Amino acid sequence: GCTPCGLGARDTLRVEAGYPLYGHEIDEHTSPVEAGLLWAVKLEKGDFTGREAILRVKEQGPTRRLAGLVLADRVAPRQGYTLHDADSQVGIVTSGAFSPIRGCGIGMAYLAPPYHRPTTQVEVDIRGKRHAAVVVSKKDLLLRS
Repeated sequence: GCTPCGLGARDTLRVEAGYPLYGHEIDEHTSPVEAGLLWAVKLEKGDFTGREAILRVKEQGPTRRLAGLVLADRVAPRQGYTLHDADSQVGIVTSGAFSPIRGCGIGMAYLAPPYHRPTTQVEVDIRGKRHAAVVVSKKDLLLRS
């Protein structure tokens, strides 16, 4: 049989897998270009509601990009925590959890280009204290053996 688990366990697994959740990483104001979900949109299939807006963001480049975060310590980032490079805010956390697999905090966040690129070092402001983190691709949140 199955072992019961709660929403906290489900959310940790979701973040480890890099899966977006409506209301956190995606909503009606999120472009698939920003969220890294352009693979799910068939722009060549003809006209549809929102096609022009997606093409515009694709052409101009998004102002933010969804990426993964791996913290240097065991603290978990939470939705709404800000990301910084020195004194500048460069992003915001959308989801986060403690990863038992990694033994540290992980999360997903929207970051301004070029901070969304893997290996970029940022700091997460958690209740007034800065915690070091490295940006990773969403697929690299999950450790594979």
